[in-house]
Amino acid sequence: MTRRFGLAAVPAALCAGAMGQTTTLTVDSAQSQMDLSLTLNISLLGSATSGDSSPISGTLEVELDDYALPTAFTIHDFDLALSDDLAFNFSLFLTDVNATASSLGATYANPGVPVGPVPLSGGMFAFASVPTALTGSVVATGDVFGVGAINETIDLSAQEPFEAPADGMISSDGVTVTLDGGMITFSGSTEIIPGVATMDVAGTVTFVASGPAPAPGGCNAADLAEPFNVLDFSDVVAFLTAFGAMDPGADLAPPTGVFDFSDVVAFLGAFGSGCP
Repeated sequence: MTRRFGLAAVPAALCAGAMGQTTTLTVDSAQSQMDLSLTLNISLLGSATSGDSSPISGTLEVELDDYALPTAFTIHDFDLALSDDLAFNFSLFLTDVNATASSLGATYANPGVPVGPVPLSGGMFAFASVPTALTGSVVATGDVFGVGAINETIDLSAQEPFEAPADGMISSDGVTVTLDGGMITFSGSTEIIPGVATMDVAGTVTFVASGPAPAPGGCNAADLAEPFNVLDFSDVVAFLTAFGAMDPGADLAPPTGVFDFSDVVAFLGAFGSGCP
């Protein structure tokens, strides 16, 4: 990096305020799982249901409006994966079918477009619908009365995403964000033997997750030191210290990587504009 003083272009506008900060929560697989229920429906024979469950792991990208005293919660992304394959058995009149679900997972179906914010009441939240997609596959094999031997594969990732309700409790003390008792429920149906058999899918994902609260941010580019949202001498000292150390926090104007008079002018402009 280079420190250089000289004439340089100064941005016409500076950041008016800090954007919402997200954090990544890691799922505790010892306290989190997916319960999956499959129902095989066969024309004229009836239906049979079988269930299984597995621990899950993964991450969630979330946002709180205030990491010290949160009042609103937004989901940006999640990626959850089952630790184990699941096994199912369906028995009907002269019919026996086994199914194995492999590489199962649940992901946020609309990345880049967050859902929320929803209000928190005592830390409790409720989303009416969260875009969700399933991953993995289900392979069903066996003998079906009137049809014979079957070997059918359902690619869950090829199924349409769905809107799933989600609720639970989230808290933050400014240092750690904890999501406790989070729950996503889902259901759907697909045809596995045209005109003969369908399979209904219903499941619940429950999870506990935690992660670091983001470091507090300032109201604009000059708000570099606590107390944030107040521009005072501590911000001036922080800028001068960062500038002298060629810290990226003081690199406020182009050219990036060059610490020169344009950075000083940018800081003074932001400091003079004050916090909103």
